[in-house]
Order: sequence, then structure tokens, then C-alpha cells
Amino acid sequence: MDEIHNNVSSCDSSDNETLEKDIVIESEQLLSSASLEEMKESEECDQQVGEKRVRQEEEEEEIVEEDDFVTVIRQHKRPNRKDSFNNSLTGGEKNTEEEKCIICVTGKETLPKQFGMAKLLQSCNISNIVKMVYKSAFRVLIHFENKECATKMMNCEKITNLGYRIQMTDEVSLCYGTLRQVDLETDEKEILENVSCESEIISVKRLKKLSDSGEWIDSETVRICFKGAILPPYVYGYGCRFKVEPYTFPVSQCSKCWKFGHLSRSCPTNKTICPKCGNQHPNCETNEYVCVNCKGPHMAMHKKCPSFIKEKRIRDIMTKENCTYRKGLELYLKERGTQQ
Repeated sequence: MDEIHNNVSSCDSSDNETLEKDIVIESEQLLSSASLEEMKESEECDQQVGEKRVRQEEEEEEIVEEDDFVTVIRQHKRPNRKDSFNNSLTGGEKNTEEEKCIICVTGKETLPKQFGMAKLLQSCNISNIVKMVYKSAFRVLIHFENKECATKMMNCEKITNLGYRIQMTDEVSLCYGTLRQVDLETDEKEILENVSCESEIISVKRLKKLSDSGEWIDSETVRICFKGAILPPYVYGYGCRFKVEPYTFPVSQCSKCWKFGHLSRSCPTNKTICPKCGNQHPNCETNEYVCVNCKGPHMAMHKKCPSFIKEKRIRDIMTKENCTYRKGLELYLKERGTQQ
């Protein structure tokens, strides 16, 4: 009986879980039965399992004897076929996910609703759309099954003629630079007509600044939008060369919900949040401030708010690397992890 119990115990440590359970059940039956026939059958079973165990140990273990010490080195286990199959399926799903492409459509005016947008895309013979996600009334993300269909939409003249801005979320199709010391008498149209460079100039906009009286007035700096991902170092006009400096977008903050990344006209929540206490009501008279972004003891528009500093740093990275916000956020997290 002890010999049977020892053999069963050795089988319990086998890597084969199914066989292990069968042996445990069989051992319990042996312990409760005094039949010699059952004992013989169990011994034969244990002998077969023991032989299988020896073969597995010969394949998976190497025993080294030195000075009466026995060192057992377990070799690498063979990969499970089922797991390998599942991994291959998972990898296939990842590859399929990577092939999908997302197009961001923005407009100065309110975009059509999903039914209207679907009709517009169908009229342009644009297909293979997975889904549409509206971020606001002025911005929608359209998911395509492949990049070919997304490129077809980007090159569609009917949609671009509507004044919509279309670009892939993982690519930068436009870049921005500034020209300084531009006379206030020179308007935007004149600059656009007389300035040129190796990249196509999309638009020119004169930036504004706050005056001493707190009013927004025109500044001597203009922002130029170039087509392409590479910012040209110079532009040419009136027979001269002018240096182009990188333009960093300011951190936009909603005056309704006080979150970053959008303005009040395109607020996704459309809720009025107090900038002092963070509750859902207009501005109150409390002196105990709670930031709605970082939960710190300050107002939501405080320039030393950790959330504001984070957003400002991401935009600096976007300007330096000429990348999208998503890529800038990834680089920011890597930078922060390195510093810690």
C-alpha cells in the first residue's frame, strides 16, 4: 500500500494535469478498497505512468553529480501548441488592427450628423467604413478597414471643396511656422500672394496679442500654414529671404467644463463647471479652490497647474518632433518615465 501511495505521489508532480487528476482519483479508490485485483491494475497503471515520467525527465532535465551533490537543471519547456495557436491568432488580430486607418475630419461649421455624413461618403463612392465617432459637432473620426480607402477620402475633391480639413490621425499633413516683424499695413492676402517657398502655402493668419488695456490687437507676427510634414526654413518674397520659425500652438481650454484640448463652442460635455470648486454650476464665491483637472487647491485656469504644464510640454514636443498629439503624448510619457 505504501509503495502504491509513493508512486501516486510521484505522478502528482507530473506536468500533465489531466493525468494527474485521474491518478489522484484512482489512488483514493485504492486506499478505500482491499481488492488485490484493483491493486494489480493500479500497479500496472503506475508503472506505465512512471515510464512516461522517466521519459519526460530525460527530455526536460539534466542531472549533474559532483561530490555527492546532485544538481537538477530543468531545460526549457516545449511551447504549448494551443497557446502558440492562440498567440498566432492574437498576432493576426493585432496585424489586422494595425492595418485599420483613422481619418479625422474637422470643419469651421457644424458637420453633418452620422446619417448625413454617411450619405455624403456614399455619394463619393467611399466604402469600407468601420465606424464613425463624433468627438464634437465640429470633429469626427472615421475608421476605415484599410489605408487605401482612407487615402481615397483624403483625395476626394467633393469633400475638400466643402472646406473640411481631412488628415490621418497618425500622420501630419500640415505644419506651421511664423514670420516676425511684418508691418501692420500688410494684410494677409498680400502676404499670401507675394510669398513663396518649396512647400505649398495653405493659409496666412496674423496673430493677435493683449494690449496694456487688456484688449486683443494685431501683432507684427503672422502664422503660415504649409502643406507637408517638413517645415521650410525660409520663405521668399519681394526679392528677399525671410526666416521661418516653428509655431507652437497654445494650450486651449474650454470656458465651460475647463478641460484642455477644446474650446467652449466644441465642448463634448456641454456642461457648465465652476472654475473654483469644480462642481456643476456657474462661478461661485468659495475661497476653497479645487481644480477640476488635477484636484489641486487652485482655480482651473491657474498657469502652474500640473495638468496645464503637462499639456504645454506635449505641445512643445509636437512642435519639436512635428508630430500629432497622440505621438507627442507617447513621447511625453517616455520622457517622464526616464526622469523618474
